[in-house]
Amino acid sequence: MGQVRHLNREQLEGLLRKAKEARSPASIRALGSPRLLGDLEVCGLEAGHSIHLMGAKRRDQIPPPGTEVTLSLLLGDEVITAHTNLLEAIISNEGDTLFPPILRVGWLERGLEFHRRGDVRVATPDLPPLKASLAFDGRILEARLLNLTETGMGVGLEEVLTLVPHARVEVEVLLPGEPP
Repeated sequence: MGQVRHLNREQLEGLLRKAKEARSPASIRALGSPRLLGDLEVCGLEAGHSIHLMGAKRRDQIPPPGTEVTLSLLLGDEVITAHTNLLEAIISNEGDTLFPPILRVGWLERGLEFHRRGDVRVATPDLPPLKASLAFDGRILEARLLNLTETGMGVGLEEVLTLVPHARVEVEVLLPGEPP
């Protein structure tokens, strides 16, 4: 468990401004759900009201407004997590690809939990890799999950695989005590 801190208003606004300026990677997970919505980044703030996250697609399964979520932000070497509520997303009436939804979560009113990035891991180099499969471009390859954090993963393959940035791959792994 990380260190829980209760920040005053100025400290919290300063931290979130830093996250916005750095376009910090972010993810949300509905409480009690194994489903993570990642590949998000902090893109805006309504001080005292909401945090804006971009990176969601209209096809993503986004929980309904009011859902209690855990928000995780990566800022430098720290992972910051907090519980908040999902608010109504900003959705343009324009086309899907030009104007993806902007997710909004409520302002962080409760304590924030701070972890060093290296401490938030499911699989680590000192544990045996987990069996996984990687689907890419119509192929399914056997893989090993070497490292999994809130914001990324390391996957080992027997063969060399060249991917372009933002290529879509699917990784399936059976995590200890969890469904695939």
